[in-house]
Amino acid sequence: SQAGAESLAALSAAKVTHVRTLFTPQWPPDPAKFAAFENVLRTWNDAGLVVDIVLAGPADDFTRQLKDWTARQRYLRYAMSRLAPFHVTWELVKDW
Repeated sequence: SQAGAESLAALSAAKVTHVRTLFTPQWPPDPAKFAAFENVLRTWNDAGLVVDIVLAGPADDFTRQLKDWTARQRYLRYAMSRLAPFHVTWELVKDW
């Protein structure tokens, strides 16, 4: 979109190298949601940005969506295998 392109241009002009975003967990994972997020990551990476992905956001999203350790482990493996090819860093939790 035009606004997205302007935002990327502004970040580039400000010499920003990293952006942080929350990717809300879900189980089972929605492949279409991951594909859309991958398109965003590709755009940001192509603009020279490293993306810090927050996997567990506010209000206990992670534990509310992923009820037990098995679901959490499966989700993290799935998410990391899908998103690892991009220039990203991982931030497990947003707030303590």
